[in-house]
Amino acid sequence: MLISVITLAYNAQKTIERTIKSVLNQTYRNIEYLVIDHGSNDDTSEIIDKYIRIDTRVKKLNIKKNTSFIGKALNYALPYARGEYICFLDSDDVYENDFIQKLVYIAQKYNSDVVVCGFYRVDGKNNIICSNTINKNINIKESKEYEILFRQFENNSFGYLYVWWNKLYKRRYLNDNRMIFSESYFVHLDALFNAKLIDLKPNMYCTSEVLVRWTCLEGSLSYGSYKKGYYKEAIYVADLFSELIKKHIQDEQIRKILIGKLLLSLPHLQRLKYYNGSIDDILYELIDWITDVKYCKMMLESNKNKQINQLIKQTVYEILPIIEREKHD
Repeated sequence: MLISVITLAYNAQKTIERTIKSVLNQTYRNIEYLVIDHGSNDDTSEIIDKYIRIDTRVKKLNIKKNTSFIGKALNYALPYARGEYICFLDSDDVYENDFIQKLVYIAQKYNSDVVVCGFYRVDGKNNIICSNTINKNINIKESKEYEILFRQFENNSFGYLYVWWNKLYKRRYLNDNRMIFSESYFVHLDALFNAKLIDLKPNMYCTSEVLVRWTCLEGSLSYGSYKKGYYKEAIYVADLFSELIKKHIQDEQIRKILIGKLLLSLPHLQRLKYYNGSIDDILYELIDWITDVKYCKMMLESNKNKQINQLIKQTVYEILPIIEREKHD
């Protein structure tokens, strides 16, 4: 059975080689590896070309101009994928060597549309910071089983469900349901995609095994990028997952706990530190975050509001020194 792996790379010369090696070193060998060069102006393209010469499973797709909206690049790549299943990997992350083999085994055994595993959060030197997984395996084939899954996030992060690089997707299922990536969103694109997918109630197997390493580097897309109005995207994603929680969780108190965990799982406010706008722009964005009616309503519905308020205060304290430096420059 052929598996397609897709990586989107933009100016990733420092990390892309390690990522490529983690795919080519998989114990499961029957793969095709589609690497999208999204308008890089460093040595990313040359590194990809080197591995094309080494391993025929590697194929490069070129997009000459980087648009920042990675959904367009991913949708461009999807028709090239021929595998029965598709998985994704960011250009600074790595799979454990048996990632594909283990998820394929599960997919075949349980006829899964989606298989999900846990992941490590690691620093730039590959040191493990923490792990994100569930407490026990669950094979979801009926709507009622989603409650069992969501209840596990009382003590775990929703990141397990948000991201795309810890999942194996059945290509036919995505095609039949016309699942594509949003081409107008900048961040949390994976959470938006997966929220809509989960709402379709696919056969989904969730394993507690930890098989991916997510690298957290300051300034990377997943770590700290911010665009004007980004908070609206994060709130929309929070809305989608909140609706899923409300559909599948009957207990009102558990709902509140889970919505609190959900909001804290989105690394939203901290990103303002990396916003390239003026100080006035940063302040306006911060004010919009805090005063947004929908955000505040969700905050008040959650019994985790103290933690969220602390998050806001922390962000304010981190932005104030930036403002002070600007005043003195």
